Amino acid sequence: MKNLLSTNEPEKLAAPLASLGHIAIAGRQEFADSLSPLINGFVLKELLWSTKLQGLKCLTLWLLSRQITGNKAKQILNLFCWLIRTEGILENWEYLSLVSRAHLRLGAALALLKVSQEPCYYSLLSQQDIQLLSLMINDECFQVREAFAKKLHKALLVLRAPLELLAAFSLAAKDPVLKCCTHARVCVKQNINTRRSYIQKHGLQREQLIHLLPENVVPYMVHLLAHDPDFTDTRNHCQTDDIKRCLWLVLEVLLSRDENNSHAYMLRALENMKKMNDVQDIGKKDPNKKLYKVCDIAVELITSHSHAHTEQLTLNPHLPSKLFSFASIQPSLQSEQKTGSRKGKRKSSDDRTH
Repeated sequence: MKNLLSTNEPEKLAAPLASLGHIAIAGRQEFADSLSPLINGFVLKELLWSTKLQGLKCLTLWLLSRQITGNKAKQILNLFCWLIRTEGILENWEYLSLVSRAHLRLGAALALLKVSQEPCYYSLLSQQDIQLLSLMINDECFQVREAFAKKLHKALLVLRAPLELLAAFSLAAKDPVLKCCTHARVCVKQNINTRRSYIQKHGLQREQLIHLLPENVVPYMVHLLAHDPDFTDTRNHCQTDDIKRCLWLVLEVLLSRDENNSHAYMLRALENMKKMNDVQDIGKKDPNKKLYKVCDIAVELITSHSHAHTEQLTLNPHLPSKLFSFASIQPSLQSEQKTGSRKGKRKSSDDRTH
C-alpha cells in the first residue's frame, strides 16, 4: 500500500485511498497500528493538499474506524471546519475554480456531518462549529445546498444525526429557490413524524426523550436563528420577517398536531429561555437581545396559531445547558436592592432610636 501512495501522480491515488478508508473500517482492530502512521504522516501532511476530496473521505473513514479522542481528533475536525469557513479559498489554492471550491466545501461539510453522528466527535464540536455546519443550508451554490440538505435529511431520518441539526432546515426558508424551501419543509415533516412514531412505539424515558422529542428542536432553532449572520438588527423589519419565516417552516409542522400538550410545552420552553442567558453572548454588548427577539416572534406564532398552548404540562421543557445559563440579577436591579436594603437598615436604626 505504501508503494502505491505518492503525490507525484495524484490521479492514481483514488483507488488506494478508497481501499485505505475501507480497510480502516473493516479491519479496525487488525490494522489500527499500521494505518496510524499512514494517516498522520501522509494523509494529513501531504495527501490532503494534493487530492483534497479523496483525502477528506479517507480521514472521515479513519475517524469512524478508530473512535479517536483528544487533540488528533480535534485537529481533523478543525480542518473540516476550516475548509468550510474559508469557502475553499485557501492561501495555497488560489487557482481553484468556483466549482472546485464548491466541491471542497461540500466535501468538508459532509465529512463533518458524518463524524458528528458519533457522540465522541459531536462532543468535541463547539457551538460555532455546529452553526457553521448548519449554515451550509444557505451556501451560495444551489447544488451544494441541495446535496447537503439531502444528506442531512437522510442522517436525521435514521435518527443518527443530532436533533440539533434538524434546526438547520429552518434556514432554508430564506432560500431564493422555491424548490429548496419546499424540500426542507418536506424533510422537517418526515423527520418529525418519524420521531413521533418512534416515541409512541418504544415508550421512552425522559433521558431518551431529550434527544428524540421533536419539540426539543425549538431551543436549538431559536439559538441558531439568533446567531444567524444575516440577523444583525432586531429593529430591521426585513430581517425579523426572515426570522419569522424561518421559525414558521418548522413550527408549522410542530403545531399541526398537539402531541401530549406539545404546544404548551414549546411555549413554556420559550418563556423559560427569556429568563436565561445566551451562553454564546456572555461578555458581548447587548447580550441576549437577539435571542429574546427570536423568542418573542416564536411566542407570537404559537399563540396566534394554537388554541392548545394553555394546557397543563406533564413534562418540563428541556433547555440545553451548552446554549443557556441561568440569568443572574442585572446590575441595575442589584444596586436597587442594595439601596433598598440600606434604606431598610437606616429605618430600623431610626426606629430603635425612637
